[in-house]
Amino acid sequence: MLFEVEEIRVAWARLWVSGGFPSAALEVTKLVKNYRSHAALISLPSKLFYHKELEVCADPSVINSLLGWVKLPRKGFPLIFHGVRVEKIRLLLHSVDLKDIKVGSVEEFQGQEFLVILISTVRSNESSFNEERHFLGFLSNSKRFNVAITRSKALLVIVGNPHVLVKDPCFSALLDYSLSNGVYVGCDLPQELRSLEQ
Repeated sequence: MLFEVEEIRVAWARLWVSGGFPSAALEVTKLVKNYRSHAALISLPSKLFYHKELEVCADPSVINSLLGWVKLPRKGFPLIFHGVRVEKIRLLLHSVDLKDIKVGSVEEFQGQEFLVILISTVRSNESSFNEERHFLGFLSNSKRFNVAITRSKALLVIVGNPHVLVKDPCFSALLDYSLSNGVYVGCDLPQELRSLEQ
């Protein structure tokens, strides 16, 4: 069996290199079974990136483990979008003796999963609004956005400036999703989102 698979792989590679690859033969494999996250945490990525095809296949005892946490803005919905303008995450964690929590860039979390993910987007800069998508820098990359919001199993917390993030289509959709589900907390919302506030 392994020999046959290897032969097929080599044949496909030859077709690819030679340009004799019929366009109808191109196949795309999508991983649509999510064995990591609560349904509420993959609903938006499923809509934005997977044509609503993601299926929740995760262990309910894990993904439902924090639904009763008293700090959730909406009990039973494991997402918090906390709007802030300035925050020093490492200093804050250190000050409450949480030194062992991993803080890093999105790339450092690729292929990993954690019970709880806290995403800080505070590098966003309101003073650069005139520069189209440059004001969000690395945050405006939809692939990084997808990786960032799909690493958590049971709870996702986003800390960021909604006045900046609303300018990006993915983060705007996340803000809308958070508001629609009553899980946004923090600073006043930008004008374009105030009508969505419950």
